[in-house]
Amino acid sequence: MNFIDKAISMMSPGWAVSRLRSRAVIKAYEAAIPTRTHKIKRENRNANQLNQIAGKSLREQARWFDNNHDLVVGALDKMEERVIGAKGIIVEPQPLTVAGTLNNALAEQIRARWAEWSVSPDVTGQYTRPVLERLLLRTWLRDGEVFSQMVAGKMPGLEPVAGVPFWLEAMEPDYVPMEQTDSTNNLIQGIYFNDWQRPKSYIVCKSWPGFATAMVATKLIDAENMLHLKFTRRLNQARGVTLLAPVIIRLLDLKEYEDSERLAARISAAFAMFIRRSDAMVQDGDAPDYADKDRDLDIEPGTILKDLQPGELTADAEDNNYLDDENADWKSTTQGQKSAGDTSVTLAWKPGEDVQKKLIQLFTTGQKRGFRIKYPNGTVDVFRGWVSSLGKTVQSKDEIARTVKITSVGRPYMAEEDAPEVVSVTGLTVEPTNATVKVGATTAVTFTVKPDNVTDKSLRIATSDPTTATVTQAENIATVKGVKAGTVKIIGMTTDGNFTAIADITVQA
Repeated sequence: MNFIDKAISMMSPGWAVSRLRSRAVIKAYEAAIPTRTHKIKRENRNANQLNQIAGKSLREQARWFDNNHDLVVGALDKMEERVIGAKGIIVEPQPLTVAGTLNNALAEQIRARWAEWSVSPDVTGQYTRPVLERLLLRTWLRDGEVFSQMVAGKMPGLEPVAGVPFWLEAMEPDYVPMEQTDSTNNLIQGIYFNDWQRPKSYIVCKSWPGFATAMVATKLIDAENMLHLKFTRRLNQARGVTLLAPVIIRLLDLKEYEDSERLAARISAAFAMFIRRSDAMVQDGDAPDYADKDRDLDIEPGTILKDLQPGELTADAEDNNYLDDENADWKSTTQGQKSAGDTSVTLAWKPGEDVQKKLIQLFTTGQKRGFRIKYPNGTVDVFRGWVSSLGKTVQSKDEIARTVKITSVGRPYMAEEDAPEVVSVTGLTVEPTNATVKVGATTAVTFTVKPDNVTDKSLRIATSDPTTATVTQAENIATVKGVKAGTVKIIGMTTDGNFTAIADITVQA
């Protein structure tokens, strides 16, 4: 305490304590003090707990952006170009002799072998080294991590490239199941660790896991044979997280804003108009032909209609909340009552025509009739009502128009409601449930989605072990081809993931 505080403490100890407490609060970090405008947000979970909850969702959202968001696609393409380049990562071998000098002859041999091996370095034989490196980088940035198994030595089905028995098996993070965690065995999100938190081995699916990870056979790969490139922001984080995680919400907002702006521009560009001429401008033989009373008018951006025949109308609903109102007036509407269901239509008027006479009669009697509005795509709005108003006739060039107001009675039938009923899936069967096929031969397995009138009959079909038998899907029929002797399961799953059916296939030599 300073001299003033000591003097105050002698006269008023409570005041002195209050001064010291206030001074301590001032010295504390301002960010740790919640205020009306500063709401404190904390994160006390470890990195693996966060990734267990949100890692898969963030990864799938990032992939959607890579498929549909031009800004994300452009950013990832540019990073591929800047980090990897068209020729891939340049490697310049510089072996040294015992004397410590550069061994040019050996360097040239390594360079030649490296160039030949770069033509097909992966186990699939589909990618050159530069292409493989670009895909690995893109997967790492977009998904947050990427795996690659190093395969060396003699392997069935693999031929050494340039005499080098070494390949890479690149895998997306889905192949290492994040759901598998067992703290008793130090298994964290598909990776076994030792007591020093160093990876010992990886659980890897033998085929694409899709939505049914538990149904796919797995294998164990030692850590010394696995390359795991991951993007982390925390220590002791087992799995990576996408680089786009902090900006996903902003990217989605930006895309929705751009979509709304484009939609508004398209709507504003959909401008159509019609031209009417006065009677004085009509020459003999130029009068409109009203014989075809059932003709259709196609309205699209830029349409110009040169004449409007009697009975051809345009309609604008005056109440935007007509269907949303809990106490809508159309529930009990009669003449003399105000209604939320007023619809005004503008008709080209030709006195003496039967349609106009009928409207006058309906207006006079207040009789309720059915009306229909047909849209260019063929859908219709249907409603019942009575003619509540006939406007004055207005001459516009060569046509006379009159506005008619129709007050609806009862709930209308809207075009948007004309949708088929969705029939959900209730089951999935397979026939036969057991079958035998020889190596090199094929057999057919048929999956049936129940009920017969289900809306979505699509399904996914996969094999539990592609090395034993492969499967080719054509709608609901799976053609199974034997590869080697053994047993395999052919798994079918409905699109919603709620139903599965399994056929046991035995492959004989």
